[in-house]
Amino acid sequence: MFLSRAVPRQDVWSNPEMLDLFESSYAIHQAVWGFFIGDPDKERDFLYRYDSKNGEPVVYIVSKTKPVSQRGVWIVDSKEYAPVLSKGDILGFSVRVNPVITRSFTNEKTGKSVHKRHDVVMDYKTKCREDGKPFSYEAAMSEAGTQWLVSRSEKHGFSVHVSSLVVEQYERRVFAKPTESGKKKEAVIATMDLTGVLEVTDSEKFLEILYSGIGPAKGFGCGLMLVKRMQG
Repeated sequence: MFLSRAVPRQDVWSNPEMLDLFESSYAIHQAVWGFFIGDPDKERDFLYRYDSKNGEPVVYIVSKTKPVSQRGVWIVDSKEYAPVLSKGDILGFSVRVNPVITRSFTNEKTGKSVHKRHDVVMDYKTKCREDGKPFSYEAAMSEAGTQWLVSRSEKHGFSVHVSSLVVEQYERRVFAKPTESGKKKEAVIATMDLTGVLEVTDSEKFLEILYSGIGPAKGFGCGLMLVKRMQG
């Protein structure tokens, strides 16, 4: 596996004609997929996260093969990624997730069970409305975001130090995805940035999510968990 950091060349970043690339979630999605040109039917074997550092774009990538900037737009630095972890290790982490849950209900017309995905903040908002309780995004992000991550931690080989967990950002990202007809179809993906401290409880399971990600929407920049060993 490889861990890579990609930043745009300075002359590209300063070119007004390229600004649209860095303002469009779908354009970033396409740019990162372009690092892995090959078999068009090949399944995705990488994770990525798009951020900005000091106001400039940066993409972090974990992949089976080295990413290559095909058009020379990006400067890509890669190194081998093979973390050595043991049960009980304490790690700081940062992850952007697509925090959705599945709700089931019965279709009144057909009588069939229907399953729908909802992002946890909107689901929390619906519950508040149904229960006649006030809603705030801060409470929804904190409570629903924490519950989403904690509920998945055991099966992925880690436990979260809940007191350390910070929900840094919740955003509903709009993707104008082109269709086969040439028209663009709008898609919305909710993302949430979480940081905190965790303890490894099963090193094999935890390594799997470092390589394969956590939660859905991995092809659109979600699921990559960045970790660092805590001192002391």
